[in-house]
Amino acid sequence: MTVRKRSPRLRLIEVPTATIAVWEWDGDDPPLLLVHAAGLHGRCWDQVIGRLPANRRVVAVDCRGHGRSSVPAPPYPWSHLAADLAEVIDQMELDRIVGVGHSMGGHLVARAAAARPAQFDRLVLLDPAIVSPELLDLIAAAQDRIPPIRRRSRWASPEEMAKHLAKRDAFRQWDRTALADYCHYGLRPATDGNGFDLACPPSVEHAIYLGQAEPDIYERVRSIELPVRIVRCRERPIGATMTDFSYSPTWPNLVRVFPNATEQHLRGARHFFPMEDPKLGAAVIDTASA
Repeated sequence: MTVRKRSPRLRLIEVPTATIAVWEWDGDDPPLLLVHAAGLHGRCWDQVIGRLPANRRVVAVDCRGHGRSSVPAPPYPWSHLAADLAEVIDQMELDRIVGVGHSMGGHLVARAAAARPAQFDRLVLLDPAIVSPELLDLIAAAQDRIPPIRRRSRWASPEEMAKHLAKRDAFRQWDRTALADYCHYGLRPATDGNGFDLACPPSVEHAIYLGQAEPDIYERVRSIELPVRIVRCRERPIGATMTDFSYSPTWPNLVRVFPNATEQHLRGARHFFPMEDPKLGAAVIDTASA
């Protein structure tokens, strides 16, 4: 498949308590609104976008605390991140949106669609981080006991970061160009001039993971009457740790909670399949959004 190199323009949108970076690829409406996983950013979609029809308008958001968006102090409740999306939709006057969210992004897109149903046409949720009520209760109860994220934050260059991560289990199967995109746009020049720092620092990423513990998500989901496609990846086996992000976080019964949802189960795919196999990611999105 030919990968088309498309260059977006960057727009900065002011929302309450943050500045949100939005990347826009020109094309025909209706727009695809792409929302990334926790710790990633909007440019992680580049290799997927390059495999979508060239005439499609695409909008990819850097959620607060990620990419080129501002990094307010914690906490980071996901309802606030979703409210940022609603503000972006309003200010850009987006309409007939096909909302595509991966992991955390799937959760946020669902919340945004519940808040702005008239602006959406359909949702495509890629292994969304909408967990079972029982697991959400555990996350809420363990807020003070969840250990901080330990991640190297300072790098000499994006290339050094990519070379290092390519050896790690979480990134070993990523498409190498997608990994380079993640590193290039996921770093910012260090304020002291010595190298680069993660745009989403470990303390913020930790706060973001804690921010999902809002039980009203199920009420929001039940209110969405739009067509929804849930794409669920391989299920977590008994004994696998919750920090193994190769498995799906999605509640298996989620498809029954949405009033108008269908499910595609990619039984062999890992959680980060859009970045590991951008061709598959593009095909799933293109088919589900037609």
